[in-house]
Amino acid sequence: MAQTVIGCVAPFGQWTRKMGGRECRGVRTVRYTYVRDLGGPGFLFDNKKDPCQLKNLAGSRDCVVLQSKLGCHSTRKLAEAHDEFFARRGIYPQVGLPRQ
Repeated sequence: MAQTVIGCVAPFGQWTRKMGGRECRGVRTVRYTYVRDLGGPGFLFDNKKDPCQLKNLAGSRDCVVLQSKLGCHSTRKLAEAHDEFFARRGIYPQVGLPRQ
């Protein structure tokens, strides 16, 4: 199903937490992009109807089944990659950096 797995392990650069950046993981298929973060509703876009990703369909009644299906697929992909989807500070010790 997934063509691409999407991930932002830690917000950085101009996209810091202060500017709205968040850790996220997701999947992109030919038709859809689904991304979730640690504390929000996530994002779901129809790449065919909305190639600029301007209309977030996450939480829409019409997309409940699709969002669930993509969410399950994303969870499987994270498990295959041994990605526990930690917040940024949880990752630091795993890569040998002190907690900040």
